[in-house]
Amino acid sequence: MTRPRAARGRATLARLLDRYEWTRNVGSWIDSELSLNPLYALAKHRYSTYSDGEVLDPTVLSLYLDVVSGAGVGWTMPNGSTAALRTVLEDPEVKCFRNDDAPATECVRYFVERYLERGSLYRPASDEQVDALHDFAQEVLADELGVGDRPATIMQIAAAAWMTSGALHRQELGSGAPDEHGRLRLSDWEFAQAITYALTRTPPGVPSVYRSSQAKFSRGTVDGDLAEFMAAAADGSIYDPEVVASLVRPYVSGLDEARRDLVLESGSTSKWANRGEYWMAFGVRDFFREWLDYADLLTQPPKVEVSATSAWSGFSVERSYQTTIFETQNIRENNLVTQLDDMIARIVTDDKDVLAQLLTSRKFYTPATAPHQDKYYGKEMNRVYNVQGITEETREARWIDLPPTERAGVLTHPAWLAAHSLFYPDKEVVDGHDLRHVSSPAADELLYELTSRGIGEMARMARALEARPEAGGTMLDNTVLLYLSDNGERHHSKAEEWAMLLLGGNNMGFKTDGRSVTYPRSGHPNNRQTSNLFNSLLHGVGAPTDDFGHNDPKTRTAPGPLKEIWA
Repeated sequence: MTRPRAARGRATLARLLDRYEWTRNVGSWIDSELSLNPLYALAKHRYSTYSDGEVLDPTVLSLYLDVVSGAGVGWTMPNGSTAALRTVLEDPEVKCFRNDDAPATECVRYFVERYLERGSLYRPASDEQVDALHDFAQEVLADELGVGDRPATIMQIAAAAWMTSGALHRQELGSGAPDEHGRLRLSDWEFAQAITYALTRTPPGVPSVYRSSQAKFSRGTVDGDLAEFMAAAADGSIYDPEVVASLVRPYVSGLDEARRDLVLESGSTSKWANRGEYWMAFGVRDFFREWLDYADLLTQPPKVEVSATSAWSGFSVERSYQTTIFETQNIRENNLVTQLDDMIARIVTDDKDVLAQLLTSRKFYTPATAPHQDKYYGKEMNRVYNVQGITEETREARWIDLPPTERAGVLTHPAWLAAHSLFYPDKEVVDGHDLRHVSSPAADELLYELTSRGIGEMARMARALEARPEAGGTMLDNTVLLYLSDNGERHHSKAEEWAMLLLGGNNMGFKTDGRSVTYPRSGHPNNRQTSNLFNSLLHGVGAPTDDFGHNDPKTRTAPGPLKEIWA
């Protein structure tokens, strides 16, 4: 059940479902027990679309076995019960399998085929897949003591389906003959899934699920959500640009006073009315959260001063600010991340100069403070937007056009500023210099990322130079690349230690043959200085210099180049 590794230069052939995708595909929602599955994306993956290296290894598999037994729970639930599915309740052909003491072979076969197509694979199952699950279903039915065991039987059938590679992976094998570049075009069903996963991170036909008596059903019909894409894949029209445009548009974003899109989200329905009236598809929302990188606000180092993102401060303002970060049980307002979501959703739904509006819009969705004037941790929540006064508890009041002297665009939104800054009191966004002043895992990770990217670019350049023949070898042999940090062993360093990396220059006399050279510490007679490295570079390019970098000879340990590096 591991994902096949893609050939070099080709797209991944099968994508292991992630935690959210699996949760929705089995007919559940965020915060349900089934959402506590182990299918986390790798931490090294910067974006959710990355899939290389994702495998169901033994450790993940052992954890997966603890949750897969519940994959079919929605197919056992009666009408009005939490987790009940329209796909089951409104399909009369399924009733015989759920209710009959001894379901006929045709009934069993219909049920397993229906489950494969609308409960696990989300595409037509092959005869072999149907036959295998049908035979297993008959074996489980034979062990029943009566129809009272049927829910357990259904759960076993569902678990068996979800132990197959076809259910756990989204295939992108392609079909037909390769083009002139060796690429295969996705099949109609693969293309339909590619579109819907991009939109909503779910396949076409994903079940409409009953969340609660307040939330009711999520979007969809007896054939599930996005069922139109299944129909287009089935009739072969899915590659028609006009058909795709007509299918996609209703699912990208829109206006809905009831905010039915939140049925599958975490949190209480009591907060829905406090969200903006504009919505985005889950995949579209995640695109903006990843692109602008503001979703992980809670994981940032503590910023206890609202002055980091606005001009206001004070005890009540500070505590109100923390409420917009973490939310509280007694405050029905949503957090800064969802407030930025709502701002973006309005811009996307208006669909006019979207990029320009993202960067310049002064219309912000802000928290209401009128209901919380008796709470020191809520009455000043709008101050983080530099808004004074009381904001009433209506959507119209929450939408505020800030004056020209104030914020403009998503890059001035408090959620973005807070997500992209570390705790450094007098700056909104920490720059490279200030990273050295911060001691936190997040700062260390960022410094590591910056160094990794710099060396990665150096390696990319070296490979390109090495691939170009030139007199005496390659361009890399006639070029030397140097990477070093902007200071020594620490910030405000004494420059007593300084790591450097050299690549290339074989024809220039440089000994870049994989060696590692460490010189004794400062004060030792064999200690050498950064100036010696620069002298070495000058010798290598034909401009020999032995005293670069020192006006006072007394400060020089030794003149000339480094014999261990250049000769």
